[in-house]
Amino acid sequence: MIIFIGDSDNELAEKACAFDPQAMLFENNTKINLHATYYTSIGDCEIGNLLQLLDLSDEIYYCPPKKWTKDNNFSDKFSTKNLTERCLALFLTRKNIHGFAQNTDPKTKIDDDYLDLADSRKSEQPQLWVVGDSISHGVGLQKTQRYGELLAKRLGIAVSWLTRPNSSTQWARDQILRSDIRKDDIIAWGLAPYMRFPYYKSKYELLDVHREFYQQHPEFDKTVPETKIDDEDQIYQCITAINQVNNFTEKIGAKLYMLGLDTLDTVSNFYKYCLHFPNYRNALEKEQTWFDLAEGMHARGTAPGPIQHQMFAYSFLSMILQK
Repeated sequence: MIIFIGDSDNELAEKACAFDPQAMLFENNTKINLHATYYTSIGDCEIGNLLQLLDLSDEIYYCPPKKWTKDNNFSDKFSTKNLTERCLALFLTRKNIHGFAQNTDPKTKIDDDYLDLADSRKSEQPQLWVVGDSISHGVGLQKTQRYGELLAKRLGIAVSWLTRPNSSTQWARDQILRSDIRKDDIIAWGLAPYMRFPYYKSKYELLDVHREFYQQHPEFDKTVPETKIDDEDQIYQCITAINQVNNFTEKIGAKLYMLGLDTLDTVSNFYKYCLHFPNYRNALEKEQTWFDLAEGMHARGTAPGPIQHQMFAYSFLSMILQK
């Protein structure tokens, strides 16, 4: 039995009859002949009868028109085309369907960047993952001056960079949880200030929202009020993100080390929640500032220099080597 399926128009009938002059229209009350050629559509019979017909068929020809008939009471989701192709998809793996293909490869690239990762694994052996914002990224420094490079060189292992200027704790959490991090890998996470959050505005436009962002884009206050930056919920989002990562790395056997890189007077309400982790330290004591500054611009106008990055590297190293 051969089926031609499309829209309820003369074009479908003409194609079916050109193939087989004895082709017949299949409607709800049509008795099925297993040796016949039929043409039909959702407009000609109920979906239940159509599915039965397709199930009994030996060969199916899909003949979509240039312009589909559409019931104005239906949304696009329930258009004739959409419903027809959903029916065909049910038989794609066990029927010979001409003119219809459905992408069933789960690895096919989707046209967005929701799931982009900043970097990928570099070694089959245990390696280092550097995670963080502008500081960890090394804004204003040569690549070899960054604490991540210094740490990787000292440990003698490969390094991947899950870093993004002005990024947030929530962004870092997502990068860690979805990266190919394995047992015995080392994660050096330079925690960003809590007063930031990611906001996906549109395709390929992930915003890193922080205080200065509102100064540069005051209209964004209508989308998300500026008070969101440092409210209680923002602290909650960051603290739960850190605890999720800590739990994940413990479960897989990776070694997580966290360092508060910023001055305590600006973020003390956040960093105090991290002090109970044995794998966390503050890089600076209260009222201390970075030892030196880098050339280039940080979100707040300055960035720590190469000597301060050496100190960051030593702070991480002391935790890693601590017995």
